[in-house]
Amino acid sequence: MSYEDLAEEARELRNEVNVFSTAFAGVVSQLGDQAHVSSLTISKLRKVIIWLVISLSLNVMLTVFVAVMGYRLQVFQSRTNDEVLCPLYVLFLNTYDKEQRDALPIDKQKIYDESFATINAGYTSLGCEEIIPAVPPVVPIPTTTR
Repeated sequence: MSYEDLAEEARELRNEVNVFSTAFAGVVSQLGDQAHVSSLTISKLRKVIIWLVISLSLNVMLTVFVAVMGYRLQVFQSRTNDEVLCPLYVLFLNTYDKEQRDALPIDKQKIYDESFATINAGYTSLGCEEIIPAVPPVVPIPTTTR
């Protein structure tokens, strides 16, 4: 081979290398773009996962808070029933007076009986008879139908 043949062969190789390097640069550029898009997608997924973990944590904390507050409310309501409402119901029920009732006109007797039936129903529904029995024992109050 002559020098010119070798030079021609070198030019052809250089042209092929240029073509391959241009193609390779294009592929590298495409891969870089895809890697950038993938990194954005991974970054977005990380943010979504972080927000999901935060929201789940807040949800759990809120659920625990509501459960604790519900328990405290139940204790408070039970205490209110035991210490406030039941003694009032006993006071009201102990004011029942059969002689006073019998002295009323018939239509007023019905209202008197309905009032004490309502008070007795509240006393019973709160379970006050287990906490504070009515003293003296409550006279059986006739239940009236409307």
